[in-house]
Amino acid sequence: MNELYIVQGVTSVFDADNPTDWILAERDAVAAGKVRGPRIFPAGLGFRCSGKSCGAEDFSPPKLRQRV
Repeated sequence: MNELYIVQGVTSVFDADNPTDWILAERDAVAAGKVRGPRIFPAGLGFRCSGKSCGAEDFSPPKLRQRV
């Protein structure tokens, strides 16, 4: 769907709930020009909460690899 975003004028997306390996690979492919698509700002699985009550640790950001 990356190209569809670009055609519709979307230049950046925030991804809040995809497996980290997949979304980082997608982000890097777009950044390297291998795939056309919007800039991707991933959060991995960092916005999940389980159980009846959610504590601060449930919302701590995941450890994402940084592009070099």
